[in-house]
Amino acid sequence: MYKTVIRTPTVGGVVAELLDTYPQATLALGDRTAAKDVRALLGEQAQARVVLVDEHRSTEQGRQRYFEDNPPRGWRRLLPLGLQTPPCAYDDYVAVVIAERYLTSRREP
Repeated sequence: MYKTVIRTPTVGGVVAELLDTYPQATLALGDRTAAKDVRALLGEQAQARVVLVDEHRSTEQGRQRYFEDNPPRGWRRLLPLGLQTPPCAYDDYVAVVIAERYLTSRREP
């Protein structure tokens, strides 16, 4: 699985490279935060492959996933996770949640 955080201004170029490697890919894009801006940055080339996915509470779920993969250590393990913030961007975990929602929606009748 390819998972990374990409700065918004560079998203078009990175996605173009990924589409060269995975030409049949569908891009699952959250339907809220900056969705219109990101879709515009993707341009014409990826327009037909973009699917908007409901991103309600995906940030919370991505944060939870981050802490599952990177549990706090030392004295931080004594603090409730609800009081902690990940020390780095975890948008890649949010993207995984959005992709799973898209894949789940494809399986439902």
